[in-house]
Amino acid sequence: MILLAKLRPLGQWPLLTAVFVCALIAACSSSLSAASPPHLLSVSTHSSVTYNNSCERTAQTQTALNECAGNEVQQLQRQLSSVLATAEKIFGTKMVQAAQLQWTKFVKAQCTMEANPYQGSIHPLIYLNCVRNLTATRIGEVQGSLRSPVLEKQT
Repeated sequence: MILLAKLRPLGQWPLLTAVFVCALIAACSSSLSAASPPHLLSVSTHSSVTYNNSCERTAQTQTALNECAGNEVQQLQRQLSSVLATAEKIFGTKMVQAAQLQWTKFVKAQCTMEANPYQGSIHPLIYLNCVRNLTATRIGEVQGSLRSPVLEKQT
């Protein structure tokens, strides 16, 4: 892959790149045992975020992988909504909603940029994996702000 990139920019090899990414996903998915617990993604020293990624082990098609990634994003978005509701009680609804609006714009721009080089059926998977990772990070960030030493002194 590195040798090919030197011969021609990676963006000109979309099919080869897609095949490589699919092979990487398949290799990582097959190494997980069926009895492993839901995925645990540590996003900061303050918290951890969990989501069930068991469908990654059984997905046989690109469409199934895309659906699986969408389900993971939905799980994390529900967790984020819960954390944001707590944040609204502390920081105020207007402040949290304003911050979340800006964060949402960032996620759309960032994930569009990351998925842009990939065409075809893998494009949604790349986009959704980006959204998943940024959402998990955002949950940790908001949870961290709720544990601020200043806030602890006020309670």
